[in-house]
Amino acid sequence: MRCWELAKNLNNSEKFELSLMLMESIKTAFAASKKDDDFDVEEYERNLRPYTMDEINAMLDEAEARIDAGSYVTNEDFFREWDEEIARAEQLEEEQQLEMAVAV
Repeated sequence: MRCWELAKNLNNSEKFELSLMLMESIKTAFAASKKDDDFDVEEYERNLRPYTMDEINAMLDEAEARIDAGSYVTNEDFFREWDEEIARAEQLEEEQQLEMAVAV
């Protein structure tokens, strides 16, 4: 069973815990990817702030305008594309493992 199938079957508490773990992993990867040695994750986190209601309403207005213009991806299309991307990545990984096994 693929990771995505496992994630879809988690309960809300487990999904929340997984989200926190992923966010921590992303922060670490983001910090590591910065070429600037002065990047400070703690400083970055201190500067985070919640959106204001005006910002949220502006984002909603923008999203609704994109939907009205026909510029959106349906839930079904998103998950189909996601599954296809995962399948491609898994196929590539299998091919690389096979190449390494043949090389040995």
